[in-house]
Amino acid sequence: MTAEKTISIAYAIAKNAHPDDFDFFVKEWRAFLSGPAAEAFPVFSYCAALILDAQEEMDKKASKPSKLSAAKRIISNAARDNFRGIWVNSQGLTCICDGYRAIRLTDSFASLPVVPEWPELPRVFAEPEKYTREIDLPTVAAVKKSAAEQRAAEGRNCRPVFDFGDGFPMVSADYLLDILALLPDAKCYIANNRPEISPLYFRAGNGDGILLPVRKSARR
Repeated sequence: MTAEKTISIAYAIAKNAHPDDFDFFVKEWRAFLSGPAAEAFPVFSYCAALILDAQEEMDKKASKPSKLSAAKRIISNAARDNFRGIWVNSQGLTCICDGYRAIRLTDSFASLPVVPEWPELPRVFAEPEKYTREIDLPTVAAVKKSAAEQRAAEGRNCRPVFDFGDGFPMVSADYLLDILALLPDAKCYIANNRPEISPLYFRAGNGDGILLPVRKSARR
């Protein structure tokens, strides 16, 4: 069983055991690891321990993300046939785009299908490359935990998001995870103008990327 599945099951058990207190558990689950809260709510205590163990496992694996798996997910998500593969640009960078994410990498993927170069990609990057407002990126474990909480609360059809906070963008949690896998140790930048709907520009030692935000009004 994966760590993400363990977290989802732990939240499902907690919600079924104490539905009226579930929202509080989601926010303060660490409080149930020990002490009076653990004694008063033993099921919450067991669930909190499972969540902690799963998070620690994700942290261990986060340093070795599968770039190939992330690249495959982006390609398979593309709605346009000409995006269902990779291409190498004039700078020798491997390019991947699905309409929501665009990546340029020094990494190569010999096993992935090759498509003709999309000539509009440089234009897509032109403005975000000028962004200077840096925002803090979450850890892989934090994004996965947030996604698991949302799936537990909203059900199987949930499409989890990650909100960077008031006045900052909100993005698909799954799309963000792929970016973090492909661009480890990246720094992230947004526009100063209308930052809540700004694309996110990522720059790392092995390339750069863009992730489009989700409109918060559409999510409410």
